[in-house]
Amino acid sequence: MFLNRGMDYDLFFSSPRWRILEILAKRPSSPLEISKDLGTTVSYVSQQLRLLEAASLIVKERTGAAEKGKPRM
Repeated sequence: MFLNRGMDYDLFFSSPRWRILEILAKRPSSPLEISKDLGTTVSYVSQQLRLLEAASLIVKERTGAAEKGKPRM
């Protein structure tokens, strides 16, 4: 059951956001990996991930290994 916290959860189940949730349910993925799967920009995916995180539907995690020494989200 969803608690109504003033958010319209129907907006989170639009096609792109739902597809992102499906991808993340299968495996943890970076915005770059998701953007390749969806055929869209990393910027767009990052924006959608922020919305999903704000709704407490996903949790951001930092990876340990990164190519340029910088942890990735």
